[in-house]
Amino acid sequence: MNNARDISNDCNDSVSGIGQESSDPLSERFLKSDWLEEYRAQIEVLWHHSARLHGNLHLLSKISEFPFDLFGDGQDLCWILISRALYETSVMTTWCIVFDSDGNALTMRQFRNAVVTSAKDLEAKDRIIERLRKVDFDSRVSDTEEKVKALRHGQLAHLDRDIAMGAQEERAAMFGVSLQELQSTASAVHELISALSFDSGRAPTYFDYDNVTGLKRDEGARILPPI
Repeated sequence: MNNARDISNDCNDSVSGIGQESSDPLSERFLKSDWLEEYRAQIEVLWHHSARLHGNLHLLSKISEFPFDLFGDGQDLCWILISRALYETSVMTTWCIVFDSDGNALTMRQFRNAVVTSAKDLEAKDRIIERLRKVDFDSRVSDTEEKVKALRHGQLAHLDRDIAMGAQEERAAMFGVSLQELQSTASAVHELISALSFDSGRAPTYFDYDNVTGLKRDEGARILPPI
């Protein structure tokens, strides 16, 4: 039976190369040559986190929509725990790649700023900024930021004593980030990745869970995931 490390390695192996562009001539036209290697490494890391976020949210939405009442009294403890784990992981991943304010953190904002400052020339910089303006990333994620921050700091990464010992209503209010808000933020992340990869064809998530790109490359038939 695989241990956690084996499972993690299997997952990484199964998605290696997914979303990667075979070549990125446009990035070579827009960015300084001495930063291209770092650019490719950073966008690959961010894309994998984004793809996992989309995959987790896809699973969570399918579970939340499933009519468990058909089988009795509703969701059993197993599905409740799975849903909670997917939700908390999605919140933490959103914090990790979007809102983390640590100066050494690799986030979408940090990466975006690095791409702008590494533009090859003024014309390239202007064209990159225009692409970013169309995504309008900051305004699209702003409403979610404080909610994710409060949940991350008060319940997930840290356990705030006052919140933990407070009334049930106060603790429930901490989980005020809806699935729709997380999905909206994840969509903004993907659009920013697309803009910063110069539309090189990165899928928003793993092929199995992408309604657009979920195709077998050889047969062209839809891949039907188990959930």
